[in-house]
Amino acid sequence: MKQYDLISSKDNARLKAARQIRDGRERSAIFIEGFRLADEALRSDITIRECFVTEAFCNGPKESEMLATLKARKVSISPCSEAAFRSIADTANPQGIVLIADRPSNIEFAQVLASNGPLLIVYCFEINDPANLGALMRTAGAAGASCLVLSPRSADPFSPKALRASMGAAFRLPTAKNIEIEVLAKLAAEKKIQMIGTAAEAGDLVYEIDLRRPTIIVLGGEANGLPPEVLAVCSKVVRIPMERAAESLNLAVSGGIIIYEAVRQRLA
Repeated sequence: MKQYDLISSKDNARLKAARQIRDGRERSAIFIEGFRLADEALRSDITIRECFVTEAFCNGPKESEMLATLKARKVSISPCSEAAFRSIADTANPQGIVLIADRPSNIEFAQVLASNGPLLIVYCFEINDPANLGALMRTAGAAGASCLVLSPRSADPFSPKALRASMGAAFRLPTAKNIEIEVLAKLAAEKKIQMIGTAAEAGDLVYEIDLRRPTIIVLGGEANGLPPEVLAVCSKVVRIPMERAAESLNLAVSGGIIIYEAVRQRLA
């Protein structure tokens, strides 16, 4: 572990590297900002490379305890002036700590399908809003979902916005990326796993479907939902009852209703 001198210039090489990670231009690492997310990262098994803190952050008792934990793990800590730290922060009111960590590895989806127990998998088709994706990950993680699966052209689950919305669930929820819907449907058919598509108006009420079986819940983005070709490969299509005046539900809300209906049925 190396303790660096105070960084006062935003042109510092390590700060430039941190900004590249923050902005998604360097994909081998992830940018973790704020006390709560840093604490969740320390509770997980991800590898933390480096820490940036403000001088003020070092003065609090909980903050000092966190820094002691980082030092014990041989993480390099770089104190920064307020101005230098703000040059890397992704939030309007930064809390004074940023961690740089290795990007969690992509799980092998086929291995998840081979695992024992009633699978509950959440598949996200071209969900490109990182805040919505992060909130959905938080819900799926809390419900004990087996894993989250992302199609190509989906948001990065480890972007700063997605991480904040997930409240740390992204560090614990197994995630498989770049799985085409055709590949998903083929594997699901081989393993006899039902695929439940979602639609605003068509389909059965979600409460009328047996979700105790191994299930993949297929969700689309708020703007366009699931296209016909995706709905066509689903075993069933479900909808959530809504008043006529309501156009749609937020993705994390609608996904949460369906996910927790599966949990309710399995606990009954």
